[in-house]
Amino acid sequence: MPNARSRGRAADPSATIMQTASTVIEQFADVLGVRGGRLYVRRDGGYELVRTFGGVPAVAPGLFVPEDYAPIERVVDEVRSWSRVTARLGDAPLANGLRESRT
Repeated sequence: MPNARSRGRAADPSATIMQTASTVIEQFADVLGVRGGRLYVRRDGGYELVRTFGGVPAVAPGLFVPEDYAPIERVVDEVRSWSRVTARLGDAPLANGLRESRT
């Protein structure tokens, strides 16, 4: 049975995410306006920095941001809001019609 490495993915999920994000940045930096980023893992009531990639200042892994930090709460709320909208649009006749018209 093929393992993660033989399918082109790293065994460490954060490495796979970093590789994918780095490729997107290399290919689409001008279009997206993104130069790099930081990858955090949720743990113990907050988010721990595990990797920095691309053209952003390096920060040592281990930085911890509590989940009740106001900017984190705003981002989580916004993502939840967009997730609900996207889920509803996926079942809407308008979204289905748009998908069908593009094919």
